[in-house]
Amino acid sequence: MKQKLKEKILIEVARFQKRMNEKKSLSEQEAKKKNSAMIRRCIEFCVEIKDSDFLFKKIFPTFLENDQTSLFAEELKPFILMGH
Repeated sequence: MKQKLKEKILIEVARFQKRMNEKKSLSEQEAKKKNSAMIRRCIEFCVEIKDSDFLFKKIFPTFLENDQTSLFAEELKPFILMGH
């Protein structure tokens, strides 16, 4: 079951990135807000299933490809500080 959920998450992240790349009309602030929310959901999912490898080996590269490493780190910081 976990594997199916992981596959679905990767599909949704890819769809999200594609939509965001197509939406050039979004302001920088709106785009950041949407990207932050997606990153946070991905991190929460990985924390819930206790799979940091999936987060860093599968999900993170998607955000890396889209120049969102700083935003990813920003969203990850509270989880690290909470000990997750």
